[in-house]
Amino acid sequence: TLSGGPLFTKSGDVWTQLGLVSWGPETMTSSTWDVNTNVSYYKTWITDNKDMAFTDYVAALTATDNTQEVEFSSLRNYLYKSILISPADSDRYTKITVKSGTLNEYDFLIVYDGNSVATSTMLAQLTGTLEEQSYTANSTDGLTVAIMTGKEGESDGFVLEYIQVTESGYSDDLYCSSGYSACKDRYYCVNNDLFCDNSGDCVDASDEVKSNCDSISDIDSDDDSDDDTDSDNSSTSSSATLVSRASAMTINMLICSILLN
Repeated sequence: TLSGGPLFTKSGDVWTQLGLVSWGPETMTSSTWDVNTNVSYYKTWITDNKDMAFTDYVAALTATDNTQEVEFSSLRNYLYKSILISPADSDRYTKITVKSGTLNEYDFLIVYDGNSVATSTMLAQLTGTLEEQSYTANSTDGLTVAIMTGKEGESDGFVLEYIQVTESGYSDDLYCSSGYSACKDRYYCVNNDLFCDNSGDCVDASDEVKSNCDSISDIDSDDDSDDDTDSDNSSTSSSATLVSRASAMTINMLICSILLN
């Protein structure tokens, strides 16, 4: 059972969401159970707050032949915002450059290769002090940028440049912040401390494979030797679950928004 996933019941042709999965077994049977949050109990709170969560900042941008810049500053707590950056011309590709910025340990900037956070491949998960780096879409669907913040502090934000280009991206490798590593299926990044903890945070459970754990241990050993040097895009283990469940939370928030309207 994936934490953050929805629990539905069906009456006739109408589906109603009853709960949000908190925890439970990986495989459900007639004799197993999981623990859920009672959605109806929080219906008023969801209704009162969902619009604010989806209206901060812009929802879509159009990349042209000229470089444009947008600044996301003073990021409030409990923010989730996805922004589609599409090319103006159907035969062009979106390219973005993260110029600079700082994100708190609970806050993340996630880049997806495509027009949907639910189905597109994640290209990068960034947090901490952001260095200049660029990402180019592998298809003409554009890039989607997701901003996700936690409950602690307020991030300064970041500056983003975007433009349309004639050449597509050459790689769909997942870039993870320092202290995080990609699952084998490259679906998302998991904090290194969660590898081989018997919980299976990756969808493909690759974080529980011993050879992968050994590789992570080697990386951590190298990082420890450089602990006097500041790391770009760094974070702490307390943020791991937030990122690991990002896709499930995103889908469920959208479902809640639709059902409550």
